[in-house]
Amino acid sequence: YPGKVIEIISGYRPDARETSRHHHGRALDMRVNGITREKLRDYARTFEKTGVGYYPNSYFVHMDVRDVKGFWIDRAGPGEAADYGPWPLNNQVAKQELDKQRQDVLKGALAAVAKLGNANSRAQPLAQANPKAHVAEPEQEPDDMKQDEVARVRAEARRALQDL
Repeated sequence: YPGKVIEIISGYRPDARETSRHHHGRALDMRVNGITREKLRDYARTFEKTGVGYYPNSYFVHMDVRDVKGFWIDRAGPGEAADYGPWPLNNQVAKQELDKQRQDVLKGALAAVAKLGNANSRAQPLAQANPKAHVAEPEQEPDDMKQDEVARVRAEARRALQDL
């Protein structure tokens, strides 16, 4: 946005939780003077390997660096607990966006499980054909995998699928 002031609301946060990309200097919350959050959000979503958080009840857009492209909407206002879901709820564009979000979340969850060596060989083709597919439990854990990491990834995948 040549000639526009880009305001960084939040960047590196050393006191953020360990899993936060802000904690590792890989995220920022921003706004651009004279540019709507929707235009900024849409532009940020054109980047590969980027996470974009849209906050319709706040004043910034979140952008981070990650291995798999991601997008979410947090309907909560400042200081409120997160409230993820579609926005707005009442039109065809929102339905298409929600369907795309489901596919993206499912792909991300399957990629995380596969990366850990836990993907059931039938889970990924089934999920690609059916966005409501169930991610199967692995038959056995890799010997070198920490049990807590396996449990964390499973829980994240379950939460993501439940949110759909």
